[in-house]
Amino acid sequence: MFFVMSSGRGGSQTIASALDGYGNCECPHHREPELIGEATKYYYGEYPGEGIAAILQKTRPKDEQNIIYGDVNLQYSLIVPVIQKVFPDAQYVWLLRDGRDVVA
Repeated sequence: MFFVMSSGRGGSQTIASALDGYGNCECPHHREPELIGEATKYYYGEYPGEGIAAILQKTRPKDEQNIIYGDVNLQYSLIVPVIQKVFPDAQYVWLLRDGRDVVA
């Protein structure tokens, strides 16, 4: 399993589409639930990591024999410690984009 993180307008939708196009990879952009409120509250110490861990365990599939699962979500950068506990073998991709390209 892998997680892709980035800021807004950083190419997350493009990479999700590209990776999802491979036959053995499932990689949606912002899989439900998106965890927007939960991740933000967790970041500010207002939501328990155990609550997010339970959501991730229920809603994020684990790799199967012939399928690699990925997930692209801008909120994941706020909850990396929780993701590491739930999926200790997960890989991470951090997209960086020069903001000047977006402005231009």
